[in-house]
Amino acid sequence: MRSGFAALLAVSIGAKSMAQLTFNPDTPNAWVAVLKEGENTLGRSEDNDVRVEEGGVSGYHCRISLEQGLVTITDLNSTNGTHINGARITQSGWAPGQIVFLGHLPVRLETRVNAGASAPSPNGAIASSRPAVSLAGARLRIAGHAPASESASSAAEAEGAADAPPVAPSMISAPPGTRCRSHNKSLASWSCPKCRKYFCDLCVATRSTASGPAHMCRGCGVECLPVRMELVVEQERGFFSRLPGAFVFPFKGTGVLILIVATVVFAALSAMSGIFSILLTMAATGYLFLFLQNIIHGAAADEETMPSLPEFDGLFGAFFTLIGTVIISFILPVGLLIAKFFDVEIPTGAIVASIFASLFYFPMAFLAVAILDSPAAANPLVVIPSILKVPGQYLVTVVILCGVFGVRIMGGMAVAVASEATYTTTDMSVMFGGFAAGALWSFISIYLLTVAMRILGLLYLTQRDKLGWL
Repeated sequence: MRSGFAALLAVSIGAKSMAQLTFNPDTPNAWVAVLKEGENTLGRSEDNDVRVEEGGVSGYHCRISLEQGLVTITDLNSTNGTHINGARITQSGWAPGQIVFLGHLPVRLETRVNAGASAPSPNGAIASSRPAVSLAGARLRIAGHAPASESASSAAEAEGAADAPPVAPSMISAPPGTRCRSHNKSLASWSCPKCRKYFCDLCVATRSTASGPAHMCRGCGVECLPVRMELVVEQERGFFSRLPGAFVFPFKGTGVLILIVATVVFAALSAMSGIFSILLTMAATGYLFLFLQNIIHGAAADEETMPSLPEFDGLFGAFFTLIGTVIISFILPVGLLIAKFFDVEIPTGAIVASIFASLFYFPMAFLAVAILDSPAAANPLVVIPSILKVPGQYLVTVVILCGVFGVRIMGGMAVAVASEATYTTTDMSVMFGGFAAGALWSFISIYLLTVAMRILGLLYLTQRDKLGWL
């Protein structure tokens, strides 16, 4: 979770008012869902509290918390993101009347005095029809849009409800990023009106009262007031601003340890030989693909530390996925070489051009296969339009990857020459020096692969809306 989006805008809905969501507000397709007290999950999957069948909404898109009149929305690593004021957020408070976009679906938070509760209509939309009915603990399943007449009626009710003044308790405004006095990494949720100190949820005492739970200052014994903070949103970082971080990414957290373990694992798999050497080579290649895929997925999820090593299952499936990607990417130059072998007149320039074209094609094909987890994603109908959608970023990516792999190839050749000398010398210092150089280069090689995959993942992270794969 990105720390720049952790600031909460504490917004009071009021103990005697009801919070509801209006989807597609101010349109004929508007429909309404009522929030229950506590946590409400929203997404396309059937077991969500609020089910939304929209193409741009993930299976489990976000979580909306309604606690003591305060509404907070948390993105659940959705594909198309949750956006406020054009900025993608991870967690934020939600003010009545404010519109949040779930992908491309607009949703407005509204309040209404609980004089008449709403109940779900047969098709899943919420329509006001009966006197006050408690919805606490109710599980809402919204399966689609309401018919035009009911949708228009719900939209009209929602618009009228937005005009109703919320019954809100007193609040205290705090500067953006105000922290709990005892926990520097926790944002302030409460403030004592007597000692004027700020606290998180852990630092206040909760007492049951006739009007509901009260949050008390542990030092003064008076009731604390909820804190309202302005939303602090960091500017979304683009692809080029993230590139330098790809080269130091493998050293963050436990990254060095993971690189060392990966180097040992790949060296052990490569050293094995015998009757099962072919199967072991296939397994090692499949494991390498899973390792690189994990790095891409971590970057696509905007994780800042190295992912753990993959499990030793599905290795042969991963091997065939990688081989299929390579075959689809390089089928043109391979076909031309085979034709030339059978004495078909093929200009050498055409073969060289096809090799460079395939080298330019392969990184996007590999990225698409890693994200969509299918070798079919390497087909030209996916890859070529994707390259044309992000030409500048992709060209820079290919240039950097060529540099990274060029270093790997030259370094590998140098180490191979040094290794030959270790087998013909009787000098132990030369021998151990050669082995040490080989081990060090294996580590550097894994590091360079990690950097290359991180760059591909960052390309998808920053251009996912343009690529539109999911």
